[in-house]
Amino acid sequence: MGRRTSDGRHTRLYASNSFKYDVSTPNAVLQKDAEAKIDVEHICEPSYASGRVYVSGMIDSLMSECYQKPNIIAAVNLLMFGSPSDPESQRVFQVPTPKSLNGKTFGECFRKVLALNLICIGCLHSGTETTPPYVHTNPPADTVIYHTDYLYLIGKPRPTLPL
Repeated sequence: MGRRTSDGRHTRLYASNSFKYDVSTPNAVLQKDAEAKIDVEHICEPSYASGRVYVSGMIDSLMSECYQKPNIIAAVNLLMFGSPSDPESQRVFQVPTPKSLNGKTFGECFRKVLALNLICIGCLHSGTETTPPYVHTNPPADTVIYHTDYLYLIGKPRPTLPL
């Protein structure tokens, strides 16, 4: 359900989905947390999605997470660079989409790549005349992948996929 708090004048119900219900007013209004709204507003902008814009709140959030969970830095380093003692260890890498996956859905790509002991976490969609290239992490299963896209994978790096 949720939890209820009161300061004596106002009573608030906090639902498990992080929306706030202000029951102190005659017409209870559903409000989203202001910070969450700010984060969502910019995330769909092409300039942000293509990595051409930096949002200062992102570094604040990352620093807070690193303070609370210091192992995050080590985990990100392992994902990005692999183990210093084994440069061929599993990490995040990208490969061009094989022609055999052209026009397939992300769900199909995910299953085929998983059979190679790799995890596909997203793709870099190539740009068009009107849209810059952008990274799409965890896209819906029905997202179409084209041979001009690149796949982001976790696993032992390789230059191409044998598909």
